[in-house]
Amino acid sequence: MILSKRLKRAKNKEMVKKILTVKKAIPVGVRVIVILYYLFSALSILFALLFFFSPSFFSSTFLEEEIISDVVFVNILFIVVTSLINLGIVGIFIGVGLWKGQRWARDMTLVFSATGILFGIWEFIQNNLGTGIFEILYNLIVGLYLLLNTNAKEAFIFNERR
Repeated sequence: MILSKRLKRAKNKEMVKKILTVKKAIPVGVRVIVILYYLFSALSILFALLFFFSPSFFSSTFLEEEIISDVVFVNILFIVVTSLINLGIVGIFIGVGLWKGQRWARDMTLVFSATGILFGIWEFIQNNLGTGIFEILYNLIVGLYLLLNTNAKEAFIFNERR
């Protein structure tokens, strides 16, 4: 039952307090999303370390064909490594927030899902069909689950203090 319906049926202030103080358990679907966030965050950090500690593996393609210079490559490498590490750290924080049922984490997940859908469409347009379809489907499922599932909505309604 949705929390707002329970609040409407409450007959006195005691019942309202009791309803609001009961901590809603985090649904299994949200826990699966958290595990996926941890997994993708770990992969992001792992790839950042791979780029950082073995840049020659990635530079051989660009530098042998003289597509870019050494200085430009180092700058691009720095931007890629710091971006991947930052995304990994943010993903871990969002995962912790989702696990605790914090509303800001749900909102950030919805923003990341919307951004992921846009990137999926861009990947699809660039003829990376597999990646594009995966990104679009994954982010649609996560976003719609958090927006439409009543248990997921209830878990994040009054959990600001956790």
